Parts: sequence; structure tokens; C-alpha cells
Amino acid sequence: MSSLLISEAALSHWIENFYGYGSWEAPIWFINHEEPSGDMPEEVADKLNYFIETHAEVNSPTLCDPRALYKQVRFTPQRSRADIFSNLYDYRFGPNAVQRGEWKGIISLVHGYNNQPISDAETCLEYQCNSLATGVNNEALLRLYPLPAHSHAWYYSWLNLKDMDFLKSRTAYQEHVYEVRMQAILEQIRIYHPKLVIMYDMKSVNTLKESIQRHFSGVKFTTVKAIPHKIPPHHVSRLTETDTTIVITTQSTGLRHNRPETGFDWETFGRALSVK
Repeated sequence: MSSLLISEAALSHWIENFYGYGSWEAPIWFINHEEPSGDMPEEVADKLNYFIETHAEVNSPTLCDPRALYKQVRFTPQRSRADIFSNLYDYRFGPNAVQRGEWKGIISLVHGYNNQPISDAETCLEYQCNSLATGVNNEALLRLYPLPAHSHAWYYSWLNLKDMDFLKSRTAYQEHVYEVRMQAILEQIRIYHPKLVIMYDMKSVNTLKESIQRHFSGVKFTTVKAIPHKIPPHHVSRLTETDTTIVITTQSTGLRHNRPETGFDWETFGRALSVK
């Protein structure tokens, strides 16, 4: 990660205020473990720069428009299909958009929860392009940890920023930001009362459960075993204060290495959650 591309001010502003995409008023929130990608410093810089330029005055948990942000993120030459797409918007939302596996699972779960079956892959891609995280009537896509980061590498240790020593390791960074961000997300639940909150691809389930139980009194979780290829293992609770169903799972909404035998039927899972 090149320190020449990353502004310390933009980086700090993103860490403190970026919480994801969509609207807090959305009825369904998906909370991923962290913002994906982060392999290319150009992509990270584009995201950070857009956010500080567009949301310069904010000093609170903020969600932004994914389409507006993706238009500002260049499609770097190192990526495959760089000759087709000029930015991430074209890649994910444009006329020749490519389906994102993580989003396909999210879209399927939303349709199952709302009893609106997905007919085919084209329907899923159409929803991704036109409806995903578009406002108060759709879903919000939140991030527990804000920095774009590859799951198997941590590039921020090379930035060498004197006021951000916590970036020297992924563990130190997560320990530094976890409590503030988790409490902020839980407070937004208290304010906005979403119907369903799905925390997926999570690493420390017990820590998450304990945080929720400290914030909302009387919360108890039920552990649900997996139904192979159908419903992922998960922990579920009802927050009576906000009438919110909250679900925690270690599973990703995308297939592992694109192998069907490693995934679950997220539409079926959505239907199961709608009757709880």
C-alpha cells in the first residue's frame, strides 16, 4: 500500500465515519465483517477521497450511495476485464455488469424474506444493478470494520503513519475500532428499528453476542444448526425494544471458491427468518 496515494486525513475520516451503503431507514441491514477488496492502493485512495470530499462535514456514522462512490473508483489495469470497464460502477451496475457472489446471496435472502421468489440469475443481476441498497425501501449494506481489506493480506502496515500505529496489524486495528463501531451500529438499531439485521462472515460470534447483550437488556440468543446446502448455522435473537430480529453467522453470502457444495440457499434462509 503506497503512502503517497493515501491521505492520512481521508483515511482517518473514513475509519471514523464510513459505515457502509444505503440508508439507515432501510428495513433490512446486512453487516459484513469488513469492506472487501483493498488489493490496489488506487482503489482504496479513490474510495477514501470520494468519501471525504462528499461527506466532509459529517462526524457521525454515515452510509453513502454505492453507485455514486463506485463511479469514482477506477478499474485498474491490473484487474481482468480492464479493457471493458473503466470504473467499479460499470463493473457492478452498468449495462454489462457482472454479478457479485456476495450480493447474489443478499438479494436472494431479501426476496425470500419478502416472499418474492427469484426466478433466475438475470433477475438477481437486474436487482443488483437497479435496486440494491438504493434507499429506505431496500437494504443497507454495513461494515463492522471499515477499511477495504483482502481477507488474506494486510497492506496498511506499510503506511507508517505516526498517529495511526494501530494499523501495524489487522488485530491491532480491529481492537482499536471494534467497540466504538459496534456500539454505534447498535445505537442506530435503537434509533431506526430495522426489521432484520444479518451479521454475516463474522469471526468472533461470542464477542458480538456479548456486545449486543450489554446494549440491549434481556437479550438471549438461540443457536440454530445448519441444514446442508439450505440454511447456514446461525445465532438468532429478537430485540424486543426495537422489534428487530438479529442474526449472526460465520458464513458468507457468497459461495466459497464458486463451489455449490460450499454454499447455502439464501432465499430459503430468508423465508425461514420471515416466520420467526
